[in-house]
Amino acid sequence: MNIIRKIFHYFYKPQIYVHFNPPIYYLLRNRGWIMNAIRGILPLHFKMRFMQLVVNERIVEIPFMYKNLGLQEGAKILEIGCSESKVSLELASLGYKVIGYDLRDYDFVHPNFKFIKGNFLKNSLPEEHFDCVLAISTIEHCGLELYGAKAFEDGDKKIINEIYRVLKRGGIFIITVPFGIKKQYYFYRVYDHKSLQILLRDFEFIEERYYKCIDRRFWVPETKENLSNIDSCSEGYTKAVACIVCKKS
Repeated sequence: MNIIRKIFHYFYKPQIYVHFNPPIYYLLRNRGWIMNAIRGILPLHFKMRFMQLVVNERIVEIPFMYKNLGLQEGAKILEIGCSESKVSLELASLGYKVIGYDLRDYDFVHPNFKFIKGNFLKNSLPEEHFDCVLAISTIEHCGLELYGAKAFEDGDKKIINEIYRVLKRGGIFIITVPFGIKKQYYFYRVYDHKSLQILLRDFEFIEERYYKCIDRRFWVPETKENLSNIDSCSEGYTKAVACIVCKKS
């Protein structure tokens, strides 16, 4: 009877999980086409033998954001790049007034949440409207040819300028980006301390923390000095991240 039940549940799945960008997931060890073909055929139990558990930067970025939010219920929050994030829905559920902005669709609704699809540089949001703006692993992609958008020069700087415009005086901006040797992978940038200072020159730094990935298994706090030689591009994934809270004076 147990065998029949297991077979039934293998083919009939009463729940289908919604895709968000999770902090922890399994990844195929070898990404060659043969292994991908095998993964597609084998039952889940056997697939796991070819996969490794991966912990990405969301494991530190999102807790950092919540730890440093410091806003009263009802505050107005803007999340840039929300389509694979649960943050907007979580904040709306906690009683904040949230707007999410992204180039891609976002199918979820909440009375405290409004989604706007489109190019943020063409937004019609009023000046000095938000108490807080969030950009969690978003700015490094801006202006690059990604998610159906055409590339344009200085995309990160232009987005930051627009964030500054819509943020209230005294409002906070929480940003997380890949950190280490200043480079550009084909779909993201890596910032060093100097380039971050230039990018955020109009803001006052309130809090900055830096984290390092160990063997894609876990993350630990680290100093920016010790991360200055980290290469977060050559292997195509982020090995260090900067998490910053800054204020519009």
